[in-house]
Amino acid sequence: MRGAAARRSRSTSKHPLDTDSLDTDPLETSGWCEGPEIEGEQTTELKSHSKEVFQELYEKGDLIGYGGYGCVYAGNRKTDGIPVAVKCVYRKTIKKWANLQQGTVPLEIVLHQQVCAPPACASVVMLLDWFRMPDRFLLVLERPEPCQDLFNFLQDVGGFLEEPLARDFLRQAVEALLHCLSRGVVHRDLKPENLLVEARTQRLKLIDFGSASPLQDGLYSDLAGTLHYFPPETILRGEYQAIPATVWSVGILLFHMVWGDVPFSDDNEIVKGTLHFPRDISRECRNLIRRCLTSCPSNRPTMEDILLHPWMKQIGK
Repeated sequence: MRGAAARRSRSTSKHPLDTDSLDTDPLETSGWCEGPEIEGEQTTELKSHSKEVFQELYEKGDLIGYGGYGCVYAGNRKTDGIPVAVKCVYRKTIKKWANLQQGTVPLEIVLHQQVCAPPACASVVMLLDWFRMPDRFLLVLERPEPCQDLFNFLQDVGGFLEEPLARDFLRQAVEALLHCLSRGVVHRDLKPENLLVEARTQRLKLIDFGSASPLQDGLYSDLAGTLHYFPPETILRGEYQAIPATVWSVGILLFHMVWGDVPFSDDNEIVKGTLHFPRDISRECRNLIRRCLTSCPSNRPTMEDILLHPWMKQIGK
C-alpha cells in the first residue's frame, strides 16, 4: 500500500505553531516600523512599508497554514482583488539575517527577492511585498487560486502520479530550482509541501525560501530542510554541496511522486541507500531515480543532466 498519508508527519520539517502566536493577530498588532531601503547593486528594491500602507493595499482573510516559522493567511490586494498569501514569520524563529544599510532583515526576504527579480520564473511563487514589525515580518506572496500543495494533490489523486504527469511536474520543479541557482540561491527544502499545484493549469510553483541560502562552491555545514530529503553525506559528515544535495532531493521527490512515499524512513536507511522499486515503475524512471540517489555526491548527475535524461524526453508514456 502506498503510504504518503501516513508519512506526512515524518517527512516535513514543520512543527506546531507556538501557542502565543495564536493569541495575537499579526496583522492587527501595533508598533509597525519602516523597513530598510538598499542602495547600490541590487536586482530589486528591498523595502517595507507602514501598517497603514499594508491596510490600504491588502485585505486579510482566513488562516490557511502554520508551522514552526509562524503562520500564513489568505488575503487579497484591494486594488484589483488578486489573491495573495500573507506569511507571518516571527523574529524568534529566524536563524539567518541579512545586514542592510538601514538594518537587518531575514535572509529569506533578500534571497526570495533575488530569485523574483526580472525576468521572473513562472514556476517560483512571487514575493510581492514585505512589512516589518517589532516581533515579526509579513511577506506578501502570490497566491494562485485555486491551488493546493503537491502533497495534498497526491492524496486527492490516489497517493501517486502516473509517469507522464510526474515527468511534467519534475520538469517544472527542476526548472524552478535551476532558476534559483542561476540567481545565486539554493532552495534546500524541496518536497511536495513546498510545491503548489494550480488546479486549472497543473502548473507548479516553488514556495518557502525559509531554508534557502546563497549559492557557494564549497561545503555547507548547517542543516536545512527536511530529514527524509537529506543526502547521506549530510548524515555521515554533516557537510554537503549545494548541487549534489539538490539532485538527491530531486530523486526523492520523483520516487515520492511515482510511488506515493519517500524511499527512506530514517538515517540508517538513507545511509544504506537500498532502493525497493514497485514493479509498475518503468525501467527508465527507475534509472533516473537511481542516478539521482547515488551515494557518492560526485557521481550524481547535474540538474541539466536530469532534464536530458531519456525518461524526461518521453512523451505520453
